[in-house]
Amino acid sequence: MRIAICDDIESERIALEKLCISYGYPDIVHFESGDELIASKDLVLVHLIFLDIEMPGTTGIKTMKYMEANFHRSLIVFCTSHAELMQEAFGRNVIAFLSKPFNELSVKDCLDKATDLLKDLHKIELDNGVTTICGNIVYIQSDHKYSSFHMSDETHTLSSKPLTYWAGELAVYGFAQISRSVVLNMKYIHYINSGTAILTNKSKLKISRRLLQELKNNYNRYKITHFIS
Repeated sequence: MRIAICDDIESERIALEKLCISYGYPDIVHFESGDELIASKDLVLVHLIFLDIEMPGTTGIKTMKYMEANFHRSLIVFCTSHAELMQEAFGRNVIAFLSKPFNELSVKDCLDKATDLLKDLHKIELDNGVTTICGNIVYIQSDHKYSSFHMSDETHTLSSKPLTYWAGELAVYGFAQISRSVVLNMKYIHYINSGTAILTNKSKLKISRRLLQELKNNYNRYKITHFIS
C-alpha cells in the first residue's frame, strides 16, 4: 500500500511516517500542501492519504473534493488538532479522522481499515484475460463444470475454474463458502437469519447447516475490521 502524507508541518509528517513504517508500511511520499499533492504525477499510485485539514493555499477540504472527483479509489484519513473542523470534512473517500498529536493505536486502526477496504480493489482473472475486481462480485455459484459470478450490476460471468479454487483464492478478500455450491462476498451480507443470508440487494441465499457457525464467526470478524455495527 502506497501512502501519501500531506501536511504543511514537517515534524507532523515525520511523526506520522515513523508510525506507518513501524506498522509495516514503508512506501510513503510527502507533500507540504494540497497544491503540491494535486500537482503530483504519482498521485494515481497512492492508495491512502493522511490529509491535514488546515493548510495554506488549497485546504484539506478542497483537496478531498479534487481527489473524489479525479481519484475516487484513493482513501483519505483527515488529520487535525481542531475537532470542530471535522464536521465539514465528510466525504465518500474519507474513512477516518485522526486527532493531533497522533495516537499510535489510532494510526494502526486507520492502516488496518484501509488495508481491508483496498481488498475490494484487488483484481482477479476469471479466464483468458477477462478480469474483475473483488468488490464487484456479490457471490459465485457452481454451474456444472463452471463457476458463475453474480456481479453487483446484476450481470453474470462464467469462469472455467471450479468453485473450490475460488473459495481458497478469495478467502483472504472477505469471501466465505456458505454451501457446497456458493461462495459469498461478506461485503454484501445485510444480516444472517437462521440458515439464510439476506443480502443488501434483498436476495436470499441458503446457508449449509455445516457451515453456518463458521460463517457467523467469519462475518463477526469481518464486521469488526470494517467497522460495521
